[in-house]
Order: sequence, then structure tokens, then C-alpha cells
Amino acid sequence: GKLMAATTFMNSSGLIHFDTHFGNILANEPDIYLSDLGLASSASFDLVAGELEFLEANKTHDVAYLTTRLLNWVVTNLGGIGERKRRDETIRRIAAGAPARSVLPDEGAALVERFAPVASIINRFYECLHGEDRNTPYPAAVVEIAWTSAAK
Repeated sequence: GKLMAATTFMNSSGLIHFDTHFGNILANEPDIYLSDLGLASSASFDLVAGELEFLEANKTHDVAYLTTRLLNWVVTNLGGIGERKRRDETIRRIAAGAPARSVLPDEGAALVERFAPVASIINRFYECLHGEDRNTPYPAAVVEIAWTSAAK
């Protein structure tokens, strides 16, 4: 809850982090901090038109990436599915309607069922980006639809 709130606040303030994984999160109860701003950008920076367009097109990246990293962790650690391809396929099947409880305990199943469509899209995006084409565009339109549906 606090981590997503911090990320949403950061994004609504115009800063996109682009690296919201657990290694870049610091906690000092009751506060949460995001660190390593090396990839971060903001419309308030001195950017050219193409960079501003890139930011706008990637505005859902942080929340979608953070959610995906969380779901990947849940499926790996609670579901015991450590191999990346099996994990991603499991998330894809759940996104398509397979019950998460068939592979996960109740504690993680509802979360994974809710956000699997987002994680499935982001996992595939990064698979393409790192393994097929470094110019793979961020799938903004489908992420926005999946995120809006899941966040309700």
C-alpha cells in the first residue's frame, strides 16, 4: 500500500523513475523511499519534444513495473515456480482466467488474479525488449486498459 502510494505520488508529481524494483526501495518505518534515480526523468527537466512524448507514452511504467515485480515474486516464492519462462506462462494463464489458487496459496492468489493482466503484458514487453528488439515500444495503450481495470 505505502509503496504504491509513494510511486503514484512520485508519478503524479511529474517524476517517472523507470526502475521501481525492490532493490531500489528503502524503508524506515513508517516511511518508504525510492532510491537510485539514475533512470528517472521528468517533464520539468530540460527535454526536447521527443523526450516529452516518451515520458507521456510511458507514464504507467512505474506502477505497472512495480506490480509486475511483486507478482513475479509472489508466483516464484509462494508458488514455487522459479524458472522465468514457467513463471511468466503461469501469470499469462491466470491473466486469461485460470484460477491462481491452483498454484498459489490464498494469501497471494487474489492479488495475482487481480493484477495478472498487467504483469503478463509487462513480462512480455521486457522479454521482447531484452531478447528480441531493443526498440520494442512500451505497450502504453494495453497497459493503461489493464491497469485501469485492475486498480478498480
